[in-house]
Amino acid sequence: MAHKDKVVLKLALRGTLDLADYTRLHEGLESLRPIFGGMHEWERHTDVAVRASEAQWSALGLSGYVCDAADEIKVQLADRGDRDQPEEMTTQVEPGSWTFDLQRGDDGDSARDALALLYRLTSAAQR
Repeated sequence: MAHKDKVVLKLALRGTLDLADYTRLHEGLESLRPIFGGMHEWERHTDVAVRASEAQWSALGLSGYVCDAADEIKVQLADRGDRDQPEEMTTQVEPGSWTFDLQRGDDGDSARDALALLYRLTSAAQR
């Protein structure tokens, strides 16, 4: 492909990956980003679910608070319902009353990304 610096990629990603594959996907995309004029995920058409296998987590040897936090997020992600359900609307939020709600797409995506980051950092530390 000629003139890659003038090409803009709009990615629509769908599927289910384990944490290692999800991490490799994003590392690969980041390595390609400087080659093209632009590259971004088409949020409306992107739906990537991440499943954390117990084998991957036990191989990392997490313990203490980090292990507890990862376990909590993994359980909540496993219990996460249909992302297309309408969100409950609230008109006013009291200070300090915000909760992490995986039914909200952005909170679920944040949880997925947090687990992937934790996986990447802990696996890199073991290399």
